[in-house]
Amino acid sequence: MKASITGKGIVSAIGDGKEELQLPLAKDGWFPAQKPDFAKYFEAKQARRTSKILKMGMVAAFDALGENQSNLDGIIVGTGLGCIGDSEKFITSLIHYEESMLSPTSFIQSTHNTIAGSIALQLKAHQYNFTYSERIFSFEWALLDALMQINETTSNSRFLVGAADELTVNTFAIAKALGVYQDNSLQIADIKTSKDSNVSAGESACFFTLEQANDKDVSLHFVRMFFQENIEDVMHKIITEIESSGVQTVDCILLGINGHKVYDQVYTKFEEAFPESDVAYFKHLCGESLTASAFAFWLATEILETNQLPKIVCIRKNKTLIRSVLIINHLKKDYLSAMLLSI
Repeated sequence: MKASITGKGIVSAIGDGKEELQLPLAKDGWFPAQKPDFAKYFEAKQARRTSKILKMGMVAAFDALGENQSNLDGIIVGTGLGCIGDSEKFITSLIHYEESMLSPTSFIQSTHNTIAGSIALQLKAHQYNFTYSERIFSFEWALLDALMQINETTSNSRFLVGAADELTVNTFAIAKALGVYQDNSLQIADIKTSKDSNVSAGESACFFTLEQANDKDVSLHFVRMFFQENIEDVMHKIITEIESSGVQTVDCILLGINGHKVYDQVYTKFEEAFPESDVAYFKHLCGESLTASAFAFWLATEILETNQLPKIVCIRKNKTLIRSVLIINHLKKDYLSAMLLSI
């Protein structure tokens, strides 16, 4: 299976990705997404009534679509937490008003599929519309769905695929109490060398348009997910998949190192398995989240399109030409995903 990425858009802690990559600054203990100029995308009334994650998702989606916002065969979104901000608002109102006199807005916007639905409403798109909420694999399942549909049809199809997750003060406090995240009030340039297991949280929205494979755009070759599998077996399956894809060499591996000294050890095996490849990482730019792999997907396309590995993400540099990138994302030993892109 193969598909080409013909458009992309992000709203993240580093902004819209159009400026030189810089370390983000934390606020409230995590890395919040920078607010774009919403006036370019929404009327003032609509902007006030639309929640943060919906605005993030819709802006990233519109940027990915560019001028061609009508020719779509489907919208597929992955999200781990969904519209958690509106869920909190609804539950808080439910308690405060003793289950009466409730505004329906927060309830309507609280479901996970509101992101995909809102984009479809804005675009007046009545085609396939689906949302995946599969923890760390949410974006990967959305990608795989689009990849299969594109390869199962003989006509030229075009899908909008993306991921979005937001953080709130309450959600972060709960995650911190559970030991998932730690407070971060500084830049985390030392995420690779820090002696502490400082896992910093982040939020972002990343969207892409996928079409039938062509020779000019970055192509996605495969998406693989592994749950509670032996790392040696996983390595063997990934290498076999690479060999089957037709990609001759992996020029760069992009790793989801998040600062946890125990769980990050798995990435060392991939560095050793590809000794001639460039090595890069990305979570010091976007923070950890259930859909951080979507940010890695965006970064991989940037690296391939520009043939440049920014110093801010570089761990090891060997190659002069980067024609392929293997993304490896891992969370707490149980979850691991792999995506191969090339140009």
